[in-house]
Amino acid sequence: MARVCATYIKRTFSCPDTVLITTESGEPEEKLLVELIDSTLACCRIKQWHPIAFIALFYLHKLKARHSASQGRDGFRLFIAAFIAASGPAHPVRYDTWLWAQIGQFAYSVETLEHMLQR
Repeated sequence: MARVCATYIKRTFSCPDTVLITTESGEPEEKLLVELIDSTLACCRIKQWHPIAFIALFYLHKLKARHSASQGRDGFRLFIAAFIAASGPAHPVRYDTWLWAQIGQFAYSVETLEHMLQR
């Protein structure tokens, strides 16, 4: 499923294969988009995450349809924001942004995630 998500994001938004994230020690590190998505799905405690991942891809499809010229530098940012938005109505237990930061391997700060979700 991670490969499907990564391929869709890369082709639709012209994102690169790698994502530059900041590690816990504060050093920048490049990771493959598919690996980040795969570990996010593995860390997520939602039992039925496959439908949520498809809903997230649908949200990204709607975003691209509405803003056809949009391209992305950071495919993981697109994925995590869409996945968080998709999990809200589909999952009865709402995760707080700190837990989403943890699930996303702290690729983004809590403040950054809150800002992404407000948009």
